[in-house]
Formats: sequence, structure tokens, C-alpha cells
Amino acid sequence: MINAAKIRLSGKAEFGGGESEIMARKRLNLDLSEEAYGLLQQLAEESDKNMSEILRTGLSLYEVARRAQKEGRSLGVVSGSKVEREILLPR
Repeated sequence: MINAAKIRLSGKAEFGGGESEIMARKRLNLDLSEEAYGLLQQLAEESDKNMSEILRTGLSLYEVARRAQKEGRSLGVVSGSKVEREILLPR
């Protein structure tokens, strides 16, 4: 029985092309400090996105950085050919 967890389905389907995508979503309660919540709210407003989109983007960036770290590489902010800032994750 799955009524203990809310699962919201969203997706798209193209008929004729045979392509179909359905993603199950999970709801998450998150406890943030006032400072972290303020930053999240500010980033959402500045980018015209909602807070969930900001968190999903952050999770994707974390995944990229983590994979790079496992491969002995790193993630950085680059301007032209100069690395302005290297992004390091805790081990």
C-alpha cells in the first residue's frame, strides 16, 4: 500500500514518435537556518525560478562536482582561459 507517501506524477508523451517519459516525484520537508532560507529565497527571486528549481539545480551541480572529484578532476568557475575559483567538496 502506497498511501503513506505522496507521489505526484508528471510527464510528457509524444504519440506517433513512440517517446514517453514519466517521472515520479517525492516531497521533502527541509529544515534551513534563517540565513540559508534567505539565500534560497534571494536566488529564486533573482533568477525568476521557484525554490524547488533552485534546489534541483544545486543538486545537479553537486552531482557534476562529485563525479569530477571521483575522476580526479575538479569543478571551477572559468573566465576566458583563467580559472577564477575552484569548487571543492568535502571528502
